[in-house]
Amino acid sequence: MNLTTGLLDWAGVSRPVELSTISPEHSIEVRTMEAGLEKLVFIFNHGSTTHEASVRIKVPAGSYTARDLVKEEAVTAPYVRDGIFLRKQLTPNDVWVLRLSTK
Repeated sequence: MNLTTGLLDWAGVSRPVELSTISPEHSIEVRTMEAGLEKLVFIFNHGSTTHEASVRIKVPAGSYTARDLVKEEAVTAPYVRDGIFLRKQLTPNDVWVLRLSTK
């Protein structure tokens, strides 16, 4: 844990995105964009080795669908602890692009 993370925890700040596992080189990055009821999620592996990205995107309770925009297929995204949980192995310099929508 670094100083910034510790201060945020101490202050009770809620993060919109949480990484469940952090790669040894901290190479996983998550970015989101919102438009109305939809959210685009970009998960990057900036590292030189394959890492598992385990990410929870905080969203209000409800039913959601997740879609991989590159492969054009549905993605399993269960609702866990007030957020959508996403998990995938990302190869070096890979990016996973998803669209989260309410049902």
